[in-house]
Amino acid sequence: MTEAAERIIDKLLARYRRDAVLLHRPYPPHSAPRTNSKFGGLPRLPEHHEWPRMPSGVPLHFLAQIDCADIGHPSPLPERGVLFFFGRSDDEQVWDADRPQEACRVLYVQDAFALTPLRAAPDDLPPIGGLYPPPFARPFLHRDEPGPNLYVEWPIQPLRFDSWPDGSAVHEAISPPFDWGQLNPARLFGKPRFPAWVERAGEIEEIVEAYDEMLERRRDAEYYRATQEPRPEEEWNGHSTAVALQLYGDDAAPDAFPQLWSHVDFFCRALTVQIAAGRAGFDDPAATTSAAQDWIARAGGEPAGDPVAGADRADFRAWIASLPKRPSLPFNGIVSNAITEASAAVVRAFAGNPERASLISHSSYDIMAPLFCGGSVFGVQFSQMLGHAPSAQEALSVNDPTVCLLSLSTDGGLGWMFGDVGECTFWISPQDLARRDFSRVWGTIEGH
Repeated sequence: MTEAAERIIDKLLARYRRDAVLLHRPYPPHSAPRTNSKFGGLPRLPEHHEWPRMPSGVPLHFLAQIDCADIGHPSPLPERGVLFFFGRSDDEQVWDADRPQEACRVLYVQDAFALTPLRAAPDDLPPIGGLYPPPFARPFLHRDEPGPNLYVEWPIQPLRFDSWPDGSAVHEAISPPFDWGQLNPARLFGKPRFPAWVERAGEIEEIVEAYDEMLERRRDAEYYRATQEPRPEEEWNGHSTAVALQLYGDDAAPDAFPQLWSHVDFFCRALTVQIAAGRAGFDDPAATTSAAQDWIARAGGEPAGDPVAGADRADFRAWIASLPKRPSLPFNGIVSNAITEASAAVVRAFAGNPERASLISHSSYDIMAPLFCGGSVFGVQFSQMLGHAPSAQEALSVNDPTVCLLSLSTDGGLGWMFGDVGECTFWISPQDLARRDFSRVWGTIEGH
């Protein structure tokens, strides 16, 4: 990259920086001050407000609630009241901006508080994803088994955050107006070299590409500055035997797997799903399935957050030890993956309750930090309000005044996905935001 291009990029980043609200998902989930803002679970929506539905009558899924009082810095958002975000999460995930009432809804409620009772979901709320259950549920569902209709609940810590636009959003700002007359064949091909506008277009593409590379580093640094979280030392690998061995622990360790009865339940469900799918690796699949179902029944008779007593844990680990294994390892790949999936599932299941979240051992949280605190192959992914919304496709132009009310990113920690590792974004006009009129918000879902 030339010095001139670097100066252009620095000027673009400085010119288009905007304040945003980072919707930080603290990890461990009980480690940050409690707020009334959260992803998923059930909303604290007062009973006299109707649960949003599509014109057809089908209920929308609850995505997040943001208590504006939790935002500790000045912003264009209301100073008080709760914003509830709902959206249609079916197998297509196609939202038509021309018919927003069929895809999403935002409720601005000024009489919702932290002590407002949780609102029960409608009985006819469909499963998330329709035929394609969300990633957090997929390992535990048998073929054609309906998935959950609620997203993973996780507290939100709103933080002030610098945001910058994607390269696709600044392309127009650095491109000169195009003279369509230059496409005259005589002018285009009658010269021995490329016209200046062609060379200029190539330079612009190089600048945008270099801009995106610098932007990724800038966003990464800003994310860890805002959250004050340690950067994971390595990328998450959910199929790593080394990770499973760490989670499994030694027989005598007080936090050896399974620590809680919920671990037993999730592990056995994941195991039976793999066996039912025809995965090889067991001498007697029927007997293994039967034993797993017995353990599921035993776990069902115990509170999910209760520790597995020493004798029960010894029996469970003896059963795992009796299953076919790899040479020099205590288990095979299917068991290894089930241990990891179960450990992640328990973190997600307990994240919305600080008392239950505190039952999980510190060592388990440390081992799984790369999953819940890391980025992805697309860089650090985060959810936000205001500022420049990232886009898996073409980002909104920096010259467009439309406000990003909420941008929800695909999140491996939450186990949710929008499009193909993309974003779900709610948009509002500046005028409607100023009037506190959220009735005309529209949404988009974009994937790679």
